[in-house]
Amino acid sequence: MQQTSGDLVGVIFLNPNEEKLDPLHLSHILSFCQDLFVASTDTSAGRMQWAIAKLINYPDAFKVREEIDLVVGGTRLVEK
Repeated sequence: MQQTSGDLVGVIFLNPNEEKLDPLHLSHILSFCQDLFVASTDTSAGRMQWAIAKLINYPDAFKVREEIDLVVGGTRLVEK
């Protein structure tokens, strides 16, 4: 049995004959990529909803942003 590096791309492109697996068809790979995209989009959307809800419920967070803009300026990036 061939050893793989364990990454997703390596697993997708394994030779099914060597591994005695059913071959992955293009439709399977596309479906898997679509699932990954939808899952990541849903996570991002959920985080944005959470952040907006927190800002609405805790307006003091806006004051922190105003203070940062006052000290640092609105055009400059804050670095560590």
